[in-house]
Amino acid sequence: MLYINGLEPYSDKLNKINPWEGMDSIEVIYINHRFGVLATDISPDGRWIALNYYIYDYEEKKLQCYIGYISSDAGEQEIKEFFPPLEEGCNCWDASFSPDGEWIAFVSEMENVEGETDIFIYPFEPNE
Repeated sequence: MLYINGLEPYSDKLNKINPWEGMDSIEVIYINHRFGVLATDISPDGRWIALNYYIYDYEEKKLQCYIGYISSDAGEQEIKEFFPPLEEGCNCWDASFSPDGEWIAFVSEMENVEGETDIFIYPFEPNE
């Protein structure tokens, strides 16, 4: 399967395509979220999609970065939070599953020091 973000940046949908069946096989996964969702990896068993996403708090006037995941099933999907929000101004990206699917790794400026990034690895235990 191929998973392609929507045509516009930060789209709320992914297109699930079977490359052996062509464009007639497109199924759409709608992500119930409104701002800054980027799909970054698919679990080895094909059941989960790792995401980086952002939420803007209009009252606090700050942008929060999160790591989450959704089911790879077609239809509307709620993002499940994998990792709590990082400090304001911290970025996170490239959430990736381990080859056995039991861990998620991601890159972050979690310590909020510009230009200093680390790789963080946490167990992946999905809420089904």
